[in-house]
Amino acid sequence: MSFFKKLFGRADKPSTRTNEEIIAPQEQNKPKRTIFDFFQIDLENIPDETFIKGEVETNSSGDTVQNYRKVLNYKECGIFDTIEIKIIGENGKNVFFKSFQPDSIKKDALRKLIDDLYLIHGNDSSDKGRFINKDIEDYNDREFNMLFGRRWMDSSKYKNPVTIRRDEDEVSISIWGL
Repeated sequence: MSFFKKLFGRADKPSTRTNEEIIAPQEQNKPKRTIFDFFQIDLENIPDETFIKGEVETNSSGDTVQNYRKVLNYKECGIFDTIEIKIIGENGKNVFFKSFQPDSIKKDALRKLIDDLYLIHGNDSSDKGRFINKDIEDYNDREFNMLFGRRWMDSSKYKNPVTIRRDEDEVSISIWGL
């Protein structure tokens, strides 16, 4: 009996795994078919009362834009810990997931995100496909790290255009027109 206890642990012992560790394996096996499948947060039903309401601005088209922000207690896609939302007029919503620590991002998480988006959308607007070694070079290049990323921006081709980018201060994924 002690062999099985050593091998499998005690049945009455409480789990020490976090919610993120429990959810992650299930999400990895679930096929992603739309942008909504990538995130734990429900993109259609945000912002909610947990978001901080920010400034109101007017965009170049004259529409009112209400800004919202929330710091997450987990990392979306294993990368992003902040979410910003712009509500445009009555019906438009753009969502931005961000990490403000670009030097601590795990490249494997970026690879998975880009490769999964590629499987749905194909090559991006610049004809970039799967994550390759050149992406790591672009990401780490101090002068030209803005070359890193993907842009599926053709609104006639993609229902919700998506960009992944890096600049010196952040890494983000933007989802337009939710």
